[in-house]
Amino acid sequence: MKQLALTLLVGLLAAPALALSCLPPDAVFIYQQIRKDPADYLLIKGTVMLGEPANLPLRTDTKTTDAQTKARVTGHALTRTGFQVAFDAPITIRATCTGPWCGTPEGLADGAYILALKLEDDQPVLTRGPCGGLIVPWSAADEQRLLTCHLGGECQSQIFLK
Repeated sequence: MKQLALTLLVGLLAAPALALSCLPPDAVFIYQQIRKDPADYLLIKGTVMLGEPANLPLRTDTKTTDAQTKARVTGHALTRTGFQVAFDAPITIRATCTGPWCGTPEGLADGAYILALKLEDDQPVLTRGPCGGLIVPWSAADEQRLLTCHLGGECQSQIFLK
């Protein structure tokens, strides 16, 4: 009985710990993920401005639906030759995990990002899950590696090399 109780306790404590062990993605990793997905995505280099306070509730029961907030993204969308097309549109940020260890919209308003927006009924959606989601702070090096990959060069994510 003690062994069963200990096993259950370890299992319950491991879920938040696993969420905290997420490796931060890089732009090439995000690019590779959306290329594998049959859904349509826009890959954007730009800024995220929250349209309302991101007061997302902590989820206390697993039946609660995803929490959402609105934002605006301004920047450039990836085309065949690079980030060439101006992009300025409202988006939905969906938090699929709202515990204290989860990725949320807070902190996205300042700075530039590379982010993947999934098109759901032609509406762009950024999903923030337990490991943050398909968004990374912009850096020139990350953008260059992504463009090299996109234009047919090496597609080596740095996620495991950091």
